[in-house]
Amino acid sequence: MTLRHVRHLVFAFLFSCTSPLAMADLQMKTIAEGLDTPWSITELPDQGFLVTERPGGLKYVSVSGDVIPVTGVPEVFAQRQGGLFDVVLHPDFS
Repeated sequence: MTLRHVRHLVFAFLFSCTSPLAMADLQMKTIAEGLDTPWSITELPDQGFLVTERPGGLKYVSVSGDVIPVTGVPEVFAQRQGGLFDVVLHPDFS
C-alpha cells in the first residue's frame, strides 16, 4: 500500500466520523458589533466576554452586547503576523 492510498483511507475515515446530526444543532449569533479584527475571546464569570483585537485593543462585551474598551493594555506591535492575540483569565479570577 502506498502513502497515497494511506492518505486517502485516513481522509475517508475522518469524513465518515463527522455527524450531520450534531452539525444541525449549531446556531450562529452575533454578540457584538464594531470590533476591529477580533482575535481571541474568553468568557467571564458574569457571562460577559473579554475580546482581544489584533491591532491592540481589549474590549469587554456585556451580556447585552455593549462593547466597552478596557484601559491599561500595553502598546502592541501589530504588523504582518504580529498583534494582540490570546487572552486568558488567571485561575483565581472571580
